[in-house]
Amino acid sequence: MQNEKPCKPQNIRNKKGEVWKFVGDKHLLSNYGRWYSILRTRIMKQAPNNWGYMRVKINKKHVFTHIAVVKHFGDVNGKDLTNINSLNEHGLSIDHINRNKRNNAVSNLEIVTHIENCNRKYKTKETLNEQAQF
Repeated sequence: MQNEKPCKPQNIRNKKGEVWKFVGDKHLLSNYGRWYSILRTRIMKQAPNNWGYMRVKINKKHVFTHIAVVKHFGDVNGKDLTNINSLNEHGLSIDHINRNKRNNAVSNLEIVTHIENCNRKYKTKETLNEQAQF
């Protein structure tokens, strides 16, 4: 995993067990999926894209939070993206276990095959429909 140097942002309250790591020289990322700007000394606002995935703008580029968290902290099973340049090339996806794309904590992210990710999404919708009928 990249940049193992832990740190603590100024003037913010950490969540229980929250760990921060540098992403470049001017930003920090936590294992809860929160971004911090060192220059502005505050938590950065995130916005969803058209598919609902949270992202921030760093150096005029959008960075997806779930991918950055897995890259720097690993997933719920400890797998990381160290030797993977492209998820698509390897047929992989990052699954939000509880289906909430706003929850980018390590405990909610899992590296799975793209097919498994699609199956989980379908099964979740099917389960919700069955529960709604009762």
